[in-house]
Formats: sequence, C-alpha cells, structure tokens
Amino acid sequence: MTKLQGKTRQGDAIHASLEMSSDVGHKCVSKIWYNKTISIDAGLEKVAQATRRREDISCVLKHMVPTVKDNKVGFEYIDGRFFVPTEYAWSKVMVWLGMPSHFIRFMSEDIPHEKDADRSLTRGAIDRELCLHMLRRHLKVAGMDKEYMFRTYDDGTMRTMVSDQYAVIDNGWYLETLQSLFKSMNVQEEPRLSHWRGDEDTIYGNLLIPDTVREEPDSDYGGMLSLSNCEIGRRSWSQYPSVFRAICCNGCIWDRESGDIIKRRHRGKIVLDDLRSALLTNLNTQIPLLASGIDQFLAMKDKKVELPLKNIFATIGMLGKFSFGLKGQVNKIVEEFTEHEMENVNAFGVVNAITRAGQAYDPSEWVRFDEFAGQLISTNLWDKVTNNAKSVTAKELEKVFGTAS
Repeated sequence: MTKLQGKTRQGDAIHASLEMSSDVGHKCVSKIWYNKTISIDAGLEKVAQATRRREDISCVLKHMVPTVKDNKVGFEYIDGRFFVPTEYAWSKVMVWLGMPSHFIRFMSEDIPHEKDADRSLTRGAIDRELCLHMLRRHLKVAGMDKEYMFRTYDDGTMRTMVSDQYAVIDNGWYLETLQSLFKSMNVQEEPRLSHWRGDEDTIYGNLLIPDTVREEPDSDYGGMLSLSNCEIGRRSWSQYPSVFRAICCNGCIWDRESGDIIKRRHRGKIVLDDLRSALLTNLNTQIPLLASGIDQFLAMKDKKVELPLKNIFATIGMLGKFSFGLKGQVNKIVEEFTEHEMENVNAFGVVNAITRAGQAYDPSEWVRFDEFAGQLISTNLWDKVTNNAKSVTAKELEKVFGTAS
C-alpha cells in the first residue's frame, strides 16, 4: 500500500475558471459544489431520523406469520403489527424459505396480452391466497423455531430478513468514528459529505478531507475518502481514499487517483476496534493526515475506565453542565453507552456515548455535546474527569441520576 500521488493537471482549467473554496479549507472544490455538500452532523441527523422510525425485531420465525391484510401480502408479528416487505426484503425472505427470489413480484404483477385483452391476467385475491399458501408451506425450510432478525419501520414496511449470523455495522458509528477523528485534530475546517446517496438503511458517498489536516498542506490535490455501508446487506462496509485535482460546479471529479479499498462483509463477529484501526491505517497510509490527531484518536481506546462508570458519567454531567434527573441528559448518555458501547469501557466508548446522546436534542445542544466530546479527545479534560470521579459522593450521584445509586 503506497501513498497516493496525483499524476495529471487536467483539472487546472477548473481552478482557472471557477471560484474555489479555499476560505473553508477545500481549495480543490468549487464554491458552487461545496455549497451542495453537507456536514457530518447533517449526515448523522439523517441517520438518527431513520433510527427513530425503525425497530429491528429478533424473533423465531413462527412469531412472524404470513398474512394478507388490506389486499397486501405480508407478515403479522405476534403483537399484531403487520409488515409488508419491500422488493429487496422479499428477495431475502424467498432465499430463506427456499422459493424463487422473484416469486412474490411475479404473483403481484398483471400480465397483459398484446393483442387480446380477454387473455390478459389481472392479479387478485386468488393470487394473494396462493402466495399465502406457498409461504406457509415453505416456512419449514427456514425453520419455524429458528431466530431471525427483521428490520421494520413505523410505516409498516419490512426492509430485510437475516439470520442470527448477520452482523449489523451501524451507519451512525461509521460517521461518528470519522467525525471523532477529525475533531481530535482541533482544526477549524470540517470534512464535508459530498455526492451523498442512500436511504434510511444505506449510506454511500465521499468525505472531502480539509486541506488543513493533510500532512502536505501545499499539495495541489484534494483528498477524500469514499464510504459505503448498508445495515440491511445491500452493500459491504467499505472505504477507499483518493486524491483529485478539482471538483467542478456540477460535481464532476477531475483527475481522480484512487487507492486501495478495504471491505468487511456483514457476517460473523465484528470487532469495531479492528474496523476503526483498519480504516485509519488505510486512510493515513494513502493520504497522510496530521500525525498528532491520529495518535490522539487511537490513544482513546487505551484510556481504560478503572473507576465505577456511574462516577465517570456523573462527573461528565457536572463538568459539561448536562441536565440531571431520570429524564436528564446524563441518563441519556448512560443509556447510549449501555446500548452501544459496553464493549468499549474506555474513553472512546464514553465519547461515542456523548456524541450519540447529542443527536437526540436540538441542533444547538447537539453542537454543545459534540464540542464537549471533542475536548475530551484533544485536551486534558479526560484526566480531569477521572481525577474528579474519584471523589464523587453518594449525594452527588443521587442528584445527577435522580435516584439513589
């Protein structure tokens, strides 16, 4: 794996004819296109909005029963909720049930006859009943007592069906990991998400790297990281760095030189620390960033928490002036840590819990949470937290958490 180098100057015409975004740390990106990019915070908000609307249901197959409701074929969960799979979800269901992948689509589409309308086939109730009969007949192929995970949304859609071997790599974790890295460098300019595509379950696009965090600030080439991840299995988790001479007003990337890609399938046990290290190593080898920022970021996972976690979070609440009580912001941080970071009992896990919790509040509070998390990375604030946590009293714990601890 080698450092990326630009090879041509074809993008010089873009620099000569368009206003570039040098004033915000992206001198190889036209101002018009820069204004179409979004911040990582905005990307995280899109992810958070989707997360609030969905539920991943893990259950044995017999608790998700094929049913017809309102002239639609779908599944009724044991609690009475009814979900209609998307076309992609049906393809996954068909695989598990040992049926042709497009069976449901075929049974749902009318078949017109080009010359004789009387010979056309219009799908109706009998076709839906046939689907239901076949689905129920094939359930034994998948195993009625085997557990699966079904991704569902509050609009009644089902997005996928996967086995207990499937490993979700969280889109929010991916973006937060990158955000924490760049925040640790303590620079004014922020990375920007460009050519951003996807839906509630999928992210893919480019992360434009600010000029000020490049090891070679005088380079004529911009740097970016192409990202991809899909929580329901359409895409692998992947990333690859590249350099480019210019991005013009319509988003065309001039003289792009791409590096080595790394991928991880959503299967088996996934160690997020390993993914994080692989991401940073791949990026920093090919587009070297400021070494101090990367060192700070990687060092976070080595800062183990050796005191009671309740003392750590109470201290963070007091130093960060987060709200107390059962429904307060400190308890929200604890909730995020418990749900997502129990394998990271270190500074990194705590910082991630803070940035996750911030997404539940309005933009100004979100920024405040992120700023505090950034200080934990880039200053000696973490040392202050651990020192103060040693002397937290029972009365302070009760005040912070709203209950006796």
